Amino acid sequence: YLSLCAVPLRSDCTLYSEAANIQCLTASNVASHLSHSPNLWLLEFYSSYCGHCISFAPTFQRLSNSIKEWNRFVRLGVLDCAPSMNRATCQQFKITYFPCFKSISPLSDVVADKVSPTRRDLSSLTNLITDLIIENTHKYNEETRDYIQRLESLYCDMDLDNYFDSNRDVVILFIAELAGSYTGKHIMFDVAEQLIHREDIKIRRLIVSESSDCSLMNNLVPH
Repeated sequence: YLSLCAVPLRSDCTLYSEAANIQCLTASNVASHLSHSPNLWLLEFYSSYCGHCISFAPTFQRLSNSIKEWNRFVRLGVLDCAPSMNRATCQQFKITYFPCFKSISPLSDVVADKVSPTRRDLSSLTNLITDLIIENTHKYNEETRDYIQRLESLYCDMDLDNYFDSNRDVVILFIAELAGSYTGKHIMFDVAEQLIHREDIKIRRLIVSESSDCSLMNNLVPH
């Protein structure tokens, strides 16, 4: 007698099966998750048999944990191109190597833009996502767009009297940092859900220079 057994085709995201903050995508659910989503998506297309992908997976999981408060702005998704049922989807996204990264803009059709990280460490990827969010500011819904626009910086050499006059009844939290710093942006995304509906508290980045005298900082910081 000839005995036949059915071997199930694996469609789960093998490398990310325990990643709580990463969406496992497959051919059957990719459109429902990505089409006209209110947030930006950063996608990793990988093969569960790819050595580079296996090595990178812990970093992507750490990234998902470090930006778990950013769900209003960005979601992370992964799609394993190894299972046969996902291969046509990977071809549609024009995936030719692994791991490959693509982004989907908020409130858009499933049209992916290629993302090419120069480095794949946690800090560089976090900064990359920050830049993608800001680049897509105009594509978010009004509430989220207005919050992102608060990232626009105040500078020490600006005349800030009018700004303070218009915010007399508001507590303003300043994050003082150098122009190239991402710290203030990350903090503002971290606390977005706590502050986005608050009218009595504002958080703003204040750009300072190592060489300039910041009179505002002199007034704020006790000596």
